[in-house]
Amino acid sequence: MTGRRKQYTAHGWWHVTTEGDCEGRAVTDLGTHYGYLDDIAFALGGKAYYSLTFSEIDDPLVPPQTEKPAKTVNVVLDIDSGLWDKNRLDRTEAVREILKDRPGVVVKEGNYYASVILEKSSR
Repeated sequence: MTGRRKQYTAHGWWHVTTEGDCEGRAVTDLGTHYGYLDDIAFALGGKAYYSLTFSEIDDPLVPPQTEKPAKTVNVVLDIDSGLWDKNRLDRTEAVREILKDRPGVVVKEGNYYASVILEKSSR
């Protein structure tokens, strides 16, 4: 992808999807959510097959939802984030920078393509 990369922030409106089957052929739309990326990821983590994909949006149409929180979740920021082109370590560091002001969140290298793992710390 060429052109200017979008600058992501930890807080805002997010459209969230996940794979709908184990091969990733289908996508399940988990809706539009407002808040911190990590809070939303943990809240929706139980619905992820492999990972959650986040797209930052400016004009939300659906109010936020609440779910039973997860403690660990794989997260992918959409292709406009520029993170898909990075290696695992650089991608992890970039997401740590996005979430640097979020207490209780540990960012680790992801297990899936272009993903990172968000973990709720016990502190």
